[in-house]
Amino acid sequence: MFITVMFGAGCRELVNPWCNLLNFTVHLKQKARVPPGGTIALLAEDGHLVKLEEETTQAPSMACSLIQEQVTYVLVQKGKMGPLLTMSHSWTTWMTSIQS
Repeated sequence: MFITVMFGAGCRELVNPWCNLLNFTVHLKQKARVPPGGTIALLAEDGHLVKLEEETTQAPSMACSLIQEQVTYVLVQKGKMGPLLTMSHSWTTWMTSIQS
């Protein structure tokens, strides 16, 4: 099972989520060059937001337990002023066009 993760200006990565959630998150942060302490999530094509770093006592150990297979996700980073998501203009335009 693989997923496609889009980040940055036209960057995309084919990722296998059948791994430890911590390793999965660290790998995505490195690829997207997220600053230390940054918090990330994945936004699915249907608008579903997958929070990868929720601090819960029942956190899943495998990334595949949160991710749907063969789906394209956009990597989003939470800003310092709350859950502010950053995504490219082209992604916003694409999301608007498919919702019409």
